[in-house]
Order: sequence, then C-alpha cells, then structure tokens
Amino acid sequence: MRGVSHEVLEPLPGACQVLTPGLRVEVYWNLHKLLWSVRHKGRVLTHVDNVELCDVTWVVQPSGRRRVIKEGRKNVHAFARGYIADTRSMAIQSMLDQAATPVTYNPYRDTSFVEATWERAPIKKSKAAVLTILEDHKGNHPCVHAHEPTTGDTTHVQHRQILQR
Repeated sequence: MRGVSHEVLEPLPGACQVLTPGLRVEVYWNLHKLLWSVRHKGRVLTHVDNVELCDVTWVVQPSGRRRVIKEGRKNVHAFARGYIADTRSMAIQSMLDQAATPVTYNPYRDTSFVEATWERAPIKKSKAAVLTILEDHKGNHPCVHAHEPTTGDTTHVQHRQILQR
C-alpha cells in the first residue's frame, strides 16, 4: 500500500485547501461519484481515488443510521476522521508497510465500523488508515484498511493476544 498517491481527480469550485499533510479531514464513500469525498470543516474539498490518514477515529452517527434504516435510503452518517498522512515520513511509511486490518460498515447490520473478518470486532480508532478503490467489471468499490486498530472490546483484544502466542 506504500506509494499510493494523493492524486486529486476533481478539484471542486471554491476549494481553497489541498490535501496537505496534517490537515484534519473527514472521509466518506460517495455513492454517486464512486470516489472518496474529503471534507474539511463541513465542506467537501475534493473527491479522490485514495487517501491515507493518521490518528483515525471511525465515526457512525446514530441518528443518521436510524434514518437510513427507517427510510431505506443511504445518507452520509459514517466516515473516517483523521489527519492527512505525510507519506514522506519514514514512520508513516513503516506503518503503511505493515499488515493492515480490512474494515467495513453496513448500516443495516452494524452499529459501528467493524473488522471485515470472521470476528467482526467494532473499530473505534486506528493509528492509520488507507482508503482506496477496487475496480472490477461492475465499477468502483471502496477498500478500507486500518493500521493498529483499537476496538474498545477488551475481550476481543485479550482473545487476539492469546491467539498470537
């Protein structure tokens, strides 16, 4: 995953910010554009095909999730909040070279972002995240990986430590 660029695909009118390292943003999958929307202070700055974040908080707004379930129509209520990673940093490159945990979220099934593994442990935070796109014959699909996620579920963490021994 190292070496993934921050190529901006579509600069938005009036967007004064670029994706500079350290900028605090919220990133969510845009169902209409099939790209990642990058939001800063409530305004969408751009749409990108990939982005790396540091110090990530995985946010699901409960009221938005309830509205999705009630109306059967999706809305923006789940996103990764973090800081644009400086991929030139050796520490960041080292972390991005490590194995990552796949992440998913389905508002009809999950109340939070979860590990896309058989355990489906909820993820609250991670040291870093890589949000990219998988392309196939059906189009673009979101691909999300968390580096060093924390779940807040101590039973899950203890179970993982036992398995690693």
